[in-house]
Amino acid sequence: MDLGVDLETTYSAVAAMEFTLRRERNLLVDLDSTILHIPMAEVARACKPLIDRTIETMEPLSSLLNGANSDIAGIHLVGGTTSLPIVPRRLRELCGRKVHRSPHPTPATAIDLAVAADADTLGIGDRLSRGFGVFRETESGGGIEFDVLVLTDQTTRLAGTTIITRKYRCRHNIGVFRFVEFSRTDAIGEPVGDLIPPRYRRSPPLDETLQYSSAEFDADQVEVQEINNGHVIEETYTILETGMITATITDVDTDWSITATKGRPTTSTGTGRA
Repeated sequence: MDLGVDLETTYSAVAAMEFTLRRERNLLVDLDSTILHIPMAEVARACKPLIDRTIETMEPLSSLLNGANSDIAGIHLVGGTTSLPIVPRRLRELCGRKVHRSPHPTPATAIDLAVAADADTLGIGDRLSRGFGVFRETESGGGIEFDVLVLTDQTTRLAGTTIITRKYRCRHNIGVFRFVEFSRTDAIGEPVGDLIPPRYRRSPPLDETLQYSSAEFDADQVEVQEINNGHVIEETYTILETGMITATITDVDTDWSITATKGRPTTSTGTGRA
């Protein structure tokens, strides 16, 4: 199907149009006296060269985003055309789960202009767009509960570095930490909504023999055992102004620790007992 439309000259106009998606996957464009029905497959095919050109322009940023030591937490999509499914889909192919939809995509530019005009009066500040927590075992492994470490809402502001700690005595020789990002929680505190599954899993050794073994530690090769009078464990979560979260799990009794930052290699350190 040939739309007979010069996308170069109408791209900005299309961005200003109000459109909705029907179940039959059509794009409805209101042209005053006429409503144009365009199959989404045709829209995607026609827009792809423009989207590819935009992605090519973003290449320096995407390289930083996907770097092992990147401090860029993610990309937030703004503007009406980000409602086109092909836009977030193509960006996620390039940047993975670090692509997010802005909570106010259409008026984002107007909001930014208002902030630039009178930032002091508006009192604008950064805030977390997603919550962060960890699933924990309870009742000696008989149950599981979710521990909300960072709850995102309109009042969760980022000002400097935020540190959150947890301290307890361990019950097993190996710890299992399943970290989850989420958009909100339900009435009982469970993560729901836009939920990223437990992909940040860490299984550190909580036994001194395993911590300082000459062999490389592999949790899958070690039997999990319940222990009496286990070591005191301290968890420290550091949230930077950029939104990056670093987790450090420390065995207080042996000074052994392991540190992990989302998207970066895990490191461990310790000197052991004298």
